[in-house]
Amino acid sequence: MPLLAEAAAEAASFLICAGTSDEGFRFTAQEANYSFLNGITVEHTRQLSRRMKEIAAEAGRTVKTATTLMPILDETDAGAEKQWKHIQDGADKEALATWRAYYSKGDRQIFQKPDTQDGTRRNPSQVA
Repeated sequence: MPLLAEAAAEAASFLICAGTSDEGFRFTAQEANYSFLNGITVEHTRQLSRRMKEIAAEAGRTVKTATTLMPILDETDAGAEKQWKHIQDGADKEALATWRAYYSKGDRQIFQKPDTQDGTRRNPSQVA
């Protein structure tokens, strides 16, 4: 019989994977509990999440998905927008373009950048 600490560690263990290729998703579906996703846009992230869940269901498993968000807080919306513009102005646009090209695998449609009604872009991956 395992020691209590070993049994607790085994019960609490979980694996997080971050692969978004079909092969990565299949591995995650078979071996992991969570899939960490980071799409180019919010809609792209949704698409990745749905695809991960479909592949997990095909494997007879449930895999939860997670992503990062970057809240920008200030006393006013105008202050937060100013901070967001500062972040955008300081972005390494060449590096972002390289990153996008690497992860896009030629699917340029996901790079269309819909503006919000007020003309700002709220998704950090839409800087360039």
